Amino acid sequence: MLEKQRLVKRFADEVVESFITPLLEGQRELFNAIQFINKAHAVMLIEQKIVSEDDGKKILKALFDVDKLGKSAPLNPYLHEIYSNIESKVIEWIGADVGGRMMTGRSRNDLYACAFRIVVREQILDIMNEVTGTIETLVNQAEKHYDTVMPGFTHTQPAQPTTLGHYFLGLVDSLDEDRTRLKDAYNRTNRNPLGAAAFAGTGFFLNRKLTTELMCFKGVVENSIKSVGDYSYFLETLSSLAIMMNNVSRFMADLVPWTSSVYGMFEIDDSFACTSSIMPQKKNPFTAETMRAMAGEIAGSLMQGLTITKGIPMGFNFDLLCFGGWSLNHMRDVKKAMRVLKGLVATMVVHKDAMEQRSWDGFSTATELADRLVRSKGMSFRTAHGVIAAAVRMAIEAGKNSLDAELINLAAKEVLNKDIDFKEEIGVNVAQIVASRKSAGSGAPKEVMRMVKSRRKFIATEKDSLEKEFRRISNGQASLDRLIKDNFAI
Repeated sequence: MLEKQRLVKRFADEVVESFITPLLEGQRELFNAIQFINKAHAVMLIEQKIVSEDDGKKILKALFDVDKLGKSAPLNPYLHEIYSNIESKVIEWIGADVGGRMMTGRSRNDLYACAFRIVVREQILDIMNEVTGTIETLVNQAEKHYDTVMPGFTHTQPAQPTTLGHYFLGLVDSLDEDRTRLKDAYNRTNRNPLGAAAFAGTGFFLNRKLTTELMCFKGVVENSIKSVGDYSYFLETLSSLAIMMNNVSRFMADLVPWTSSVYGMFEIDDSFACTSSIMPQKKNPFTAETMRAMAGEIAGSLMQGLTITKGIPMGFNFDLLCFGGWSLNHMRDVKKAMRVLKGLVATMVVHKDAMEQRSWDGFSTATELADRLVRSKGMSFRTAHGVIAAAVRMAIEAGKNSLDAELINLAAKEVLNKDIDFKEEIGVNVAQIVASRKSAGSGAPKEVMRMVKSRRKFIATEKDSLEKEFRRISNGQASLDRLIKDNFAI
């Protein structure tokens, strides 16, 4: 390569082994994106008459020949990175005088900045698609269990009864917020940095609008320093993924104990579980536990990215390429995790009887009883709270695990120093307690079904929007190839 004339020595073997070879292998994933950029840039150079049509056609023909080699072709580590390997092949085939024009008005800096944006936007779309599928599965389960009573917990202790559909919809809404964060990150990622050259722009009159259209970007990263040196879209994406996996991990933190024989509320399908090497009876929720661990990995990746980039000067630095490569691996991991989560939720068994029985644990109807004192006796809620709290204490002291009217009247006498003559039936079914909830967004079956219908509408809208964007992006390279073949007879 001509650029090597500045240096008289090739890379030290230890540099190749430790840095260059791993970097090159990681860059294979950028192959298609770099080829997309190479072709779009070459078309633009021809259209702007910066390169003659004859030379441009030779460059484009060579690039199509590079396509045939594919990303698995052998790479020369002494050429440093994947773009130089591609360029060296083009120059080998059509000569330096023609092939060397491919880089006119461009640097590896804006090339890689552009390639990473292309790959990251594809990863975000894939993840958003998986998240939407998982949300749909959860909504299906919420509808199926809209009236399945379950215990609700605060501080990991029984608190109040609710419905499983209500619980699932809580996760649905969390994942939907995660999806919208990813969508925001996608909009900021899907902008074209090509044309910034090394960082200061170029004296060639490049048509950045044309390359933006050819590569299906929605806009340009205008400032050329920011174009090549700002990878904050990576950090934003990782932040969104870290929050999302954090939400998933909290679901897993519930699910793992709930699947145990101690609770017996759920059972994970055999295909998402494993057994013990020594204890024959065990069915371990290892997929759930693995997803909890993955949440930590993604959070660590975000911190890694913040730590790497906080000390990098403005402009391009090779630290960014290393950071970008590692981050892509974590994005793939999240995509896989969402597929596992979808399958886990779709196949798990719900033990309704055990759930309903658990709904009585820990005096979980106490809040409802306090509300009834408010309604039937005209007490303030704080006063009613004190009466029921005293009744619970008395029940525990008497070795009872439920409340009755006698205990409540005794408690009222202690707290208020008067008789309240509470006679209302309190052994009511927990399902009736849950159904009596009137506030919007509650666990009442009627509210759950209202929310299910609402969530189905946004799922349909989002799936349609994603499908259109998938088609637009995925057809981009093929459309450019057709344009080149039709207009330049290649």
